[in-house]
Parts: sequence; C-alpha cells; structure tokens
Amino acid sequence: MMFLCTHPAIDPAMRTPLMLQTVLGIDAARIASAFIVKPSTMSQRLTRVKAKIRTERITFELPDAEEIPNRLDSVLEAIYAAYGSGWDEAASADSPHRRLAEESIYLGRLLLQFNPREPEVNGLLALMLYCEARAGARHDEEGNYIPLSQQDCARWEQGMILEAERYLHVASQAGEIGRFQLMAAIQSVHAQRLWTGQTEWEAIAQLYEGLIRISPTLGALVGRAAAVAEAYGSERGIAFLEAIPSAEVVSYQPYWALAGHLYKRMQRKEDAHLAYSRAIGLSTDISIRQFLNRQDAEI
Repeated sequence: MMFLCTHPAIDPAMRTPLMLQTVLGIDAARIASAFIVKPSTMSQRLTRVKAKIRTERITFELPDAEEIPNRLDSVLEAIYAAYGSGWDEAASADSPHRRLAEESIYLGRLLLQFNPREPEVNGLLALMLYCEARAGARHDEEGNYIPLSQQDCARWEQGMILEAERYLHVASQAGEIGRFQLMAAIQSVHAQRLWTGQTEWEAIAQLYEGLIRISPTLGALVGRAAAVAEAYGSERGIAFLEAIPSAEVVSYQPYWALAGHLYKRMQRKEDAHLAYSRAIGLSTDISIRQFLNRQDAEI
C-alpha cells in the first residue's frame, strides 16, 4: 500500500504525507507537525493531491522490481515519520499514537524481508531500535521527563541495542552512506555509554557534519549545534544554532529548548527565559513542559 502512494504522477514531496494519512491513518495536524508546516497548509496540500488522483484517474499498481529503489526513499521517510509521531507519546503506553511506534518497527522489519541488503532499510530499522531501546528510560516512576544525557542507561534495552548494532553493521558493508545510516550511527555512539560510561560528543558532531552534507534538515542542524556545544563549548554551539534562519525555527520546539539550555549555561539569563518560554509554549507533552519549566526556574 505504501509503495502504491509513490506513483510517478504524485508530487514527490506529497508521497510521504499521503502514505501517513491514507495508509497509516495519521491526521493532517500531526503530519503537519512532522513537516513543520501549518495544519491548514498540510490539509490543503493533501486535498489537492487527492483531487489530482481523482481528476486524472490515476490508477495504482505495484511498481516493478526495478522501480522500487527509486520509490524506496518516500516509504522509508513515511515509516520514520510515523515512528516519530508515536515516539512523541512514549509516556503513554496505551496511546494509539504510541502503538504507532511499534507498528513502524514492524513495517521496518517487513520491508527488510524484501530488501535484506538495502543499506538504508537496515539503517532505518537500526535507528528506530536504538531509540526504542531507550523508551522506558525517558520518564521516571513519577512520569517526569528525563533527557537522554541524564538517563540511567541501565534501564535501556541492551538486547534491542545489540540488534540495532547488527543492522547498522550490515548497512555499513554496502559502502553507500545514507541519511538513515548516519542517523543510526549517531544513536549508536549514544548507546555506547551503556558500556563505556561516557558519550563521545566529538564523534557525534562529526557524524552530524556528514548528515548535513547529505540531508541538511532542520533537525540535523539543531542536532549538530547540540553536539558541537557538548564537544567544543556552548559558544561554538550557539553560533551554529543562531546561524539557522529565524523564519525556519519559529515553530520548531527543539530549537528553542536547546537555545534555552545553552543560553542558561552561558549566563545569558534574559535570552534563556525567552527561549524556554517559546519551547514550553510549543511543547505538547506535559512532562516535557514541566521539565522545561523546572529548567527555566533554575535560572
């Protein structure tokens, strides 16, 4: 079904949103959040692409084997976006959106059965498993949010991390570096803290540089700023963060949360208060809002 949504007549930019809505049942507002656009804008785009399908009477057929590689990126992006949507509600085990994370991993495994040596399929599955291994450590027993750097790695699922390592190793054998492999490699470095007790931030910063060359997404740019701040100091990190065009980060919560954290470390108190205020207003998870409120109150 997901490959059916990658018909050549459909705008490549809309293939992933179309899959998320029609195949995975995610509403337009959540899809808009994943793509950092207004819900009304995403609704209009989805309406237009569906109208195009009806008007032009586009018929959906499964792609031939030789066509699949050209359509794979959109399917991988949809699975990743669906996982992210479920990951956002990791604290709610019974949430239908939380179950979406489990469904995404299932889809990743299913896709791997048909593409066992495809590096980006292995990379995506590894990425999701690294993140899923930490799901139980994101909140304490009282439901308080715990950021990655403060998590008790003894609560991570070691077996799941080792499985992710195997998939990432398979991906590396292909000699073709891709977005999901690099994202998984970043998570692999984080996972090493389980055995070494420390995080190699310089290695993470280098991996982000490679990721940005391939896929300079807003998330990658913010992630690089965070890694650089940890590896080389807050001043260098904030320089990378402030270099991102302001129009692109207006509604991007991770940007403001990181800005608040770095400004706080740099004793730029007024900037920190303003950034935390923006981050709190953009947070949909109550535990994250409470965490940010505590950070803000400490200034």
